[in-house]
Amino acid sequence: MSSPSSAVLRHGDSVTRRLARTVARTRRGRRALHPAGVTLNGVLAVGTETSRPLGVGVLDRPGRTEVTVRLSKSTSTPGALPDVLGLAVRVPDGAGPGCDLDLLLSTCTPLPLLDRLPFPRGGFTAGRYSTLVSYVHRKGRLRLVADPSGPPVPPDLARLSGGRLTFHLRALPSRGRPWTLATLTVDGGPPLPDVSFDPVLNAHPELRLPGWLARFRQRAYEGSREGREGAPPS
Repeated sequence: MSSPSSAVLRHGDSVTRRLARTVARTRRGRRALHPAGVTLNGVLAVGTETSRPLGVGVLDRPGRTEVTVRLSKSTSTPGALPDVLGLAVRVPDGAGPGCDLDLLLSTCTPLPLLDRLPFPRGGFTAGRYSTLVSYVHRKGRLRLVADPSGPPVPPDLARLSGGRLTFHLRALPSRGRPWTLATLTVDGGPPLPDVSFDPVLNAHPELRLPGWLARFRQRAYEGSREGREGAPPS
């Protein structure tokens, strides 16, 4: 016989999955989360051997890795209107041979004590991006943040082609100072076919989401995929 807490979790799973599926279907097959976006090529470059390794090889060892990047708007505001902006990065074999690593970040508030909260920005280079929730790491809780540099880039997805964007990826521990991991350069060339990112399925053992969040996001992404693919409800 299952416990009341197990029943509550199963009910929460069902509600989350069905809600995400409904949203995706309502949006005519677009994803429930950050439906409007542009997928581009990018390069993740680690300049020197870090003295504070994460245990994630692609972020610890000097070198250049070709990645897939998606820049997005969370609520699909039209044109150059501000929105919570998304930065998704897929690193091939980043979680091990044959296992990709997906990193998902969103623009966050500039207030130091509230900097894990989503915050609308008026440009793709207007402020910091963050994973919002801390990873569970062997050295303690930490987030990944990306600080953009370069000229202003309005949040108009139709105008992303033709330029380059640069982001400085850093580890931000719950206590202590952040340190730089890599530089991400996004190529403004022709858009690529859309990619379905999943930070739960494509995760690294050293960067684990808290159990409750991993469960919630897994159900949300499953429901979104079902809604986009027209799968029957389960």
